[in-house]
Amino acid sequence: MNNALNWRACELHTHTYNSDGSQTLEELCRKAKAFGLEFLALTDHNTSSGIYENTPELQRETLPVHVGIEWTTFFGHMVVLGAKKYVDWRDAVPSNIDEKMKAVREADGIIGVAHPFRLGAPMCCGCHWNFLVRDWSLPHYMEIWSGDSPTLRQETVLALEFWNKKLDEGFHLTPSYGRDWHSDPETPRPFACTMLGFTGDAVTVDGALEALRAGRTHVTLGPLVDLTVRSGENCYNCGETAPRGTVTVRLRCDLNFRRQHWEPFGIVPEGINLIGNGARTVATLPAGDGEATLDASALTWLRAELVGTLGAQRTNLAVTAPVYFA
Repeated sequence: MNNALNWRACELHTHTYNSDGSQTLEELCRKAKAFGLEFLALTDHNTSSGIYENTPELQRETLPVHVGIEWTTFFGHMVVLGAKKYVDWRDAVPSNIDEKMKAVREADGIIGVAHPFRLGAPMCCGCHWNFLVRDWSLPHYMEIWSGDSPTLRQETVLALEFWNKKLDEGFHLTPSYGRDWHSDPETPRPFACTMLGFTGDAVTVDGALEALRAGRTHVTLGPLVDLTVRSGENCYNCGETAPRGTVTVRLRCDLNFRRQHWEPFGIVPEGINLIGNGARTVATLPAGDGEATLDASALTWLRAELVGTLGAQRTNLAVTAPVYFA
C-alpha cells in the first residue's frame, strides 16, 4: 500500500530499423523526449539487436531505455520485457502459448498482449490475437489502446469489452497503450502514452518494470488521472487489493499535464466516471480533483475513466488500471 505514486509518461511499444521501423534508436529516443516521455521500451520484431545502440551516453542525453522484444508470429504479437534469459518464440502456436508464457515468467519476464483486436490476415498477418490462452493470469498487461487516435478505433471497443470481461472473471490484467511506433506521420496526430506509477522520484528501467509488474498504470490521451481508494487508515493504489466495504475514492486529475501535446487536437476533458463490475458506472465526478464515498461490498474491481471530446467526437480520454477488492 503506497500512499503516493510518481506518475511518468512512458512508451512501451516501439520499433527501429533493426526490424521494420524507419528510425535509429537515437532518433527514436530524441523524438520520445520531445514528446514529453520519460521512459521507453524498444520492442523490435523478434530481435533485441537494438541493445548495441542503447549506450549509457544516449540514455543520459535522452531518457532511460529498456530493450525488450515483440514476439511476432502468425497467431499474434506478444511484447516481452525484462526477461533474464532468452525464451524461443519460433515454435509458439495457439495450443502452447500458456507454456511459453510460463517460461517467460520463469525468466522474470513481463508479458504484454499487443493490439489483440487489430485486423489480421490478409491486412496484417498475425496482428490479431489468435493464441488460445487458457490461463489469463499469465499475461501482465494488455494494450487496450493502440496507434494514433486510439479511442476512435473499433479495435479499442473490442479490447475494452474483452478486458472488462477478464476483470469480471477475476484476472488482474493491467491496461497499457502501444503507439507501435515505427515512423512518424506526415501530419500531426493525437497519440497517447502509458503512465507508470514509480514509488520514488527517479525514473529508472528497474522502476518502470516494477511498476508494470505491480499493475500501476493508466493510459491517457490528455491529463494525468490518479485513482486511490482509502479504506480505514490505509490507502490503495491502482493494481493493489483493498478490503470490501465502505471506501473513499480519491481522484487527482492534472488538467495541465502535457497540455501542449494534446490540446491542439481539440481534446476537452469533461468528467470522470468510476467504473466497476460489469463495466457499470457507479459514480460520476467533474474533471479535476475530487472524491466519492462508495459501498464496495459487492465490487471486485474499480477503475476511473476520464471522458470528454476529441475534435467533435465524445470519447474516453484516460483509463486507469483497477483497484481490486477482496
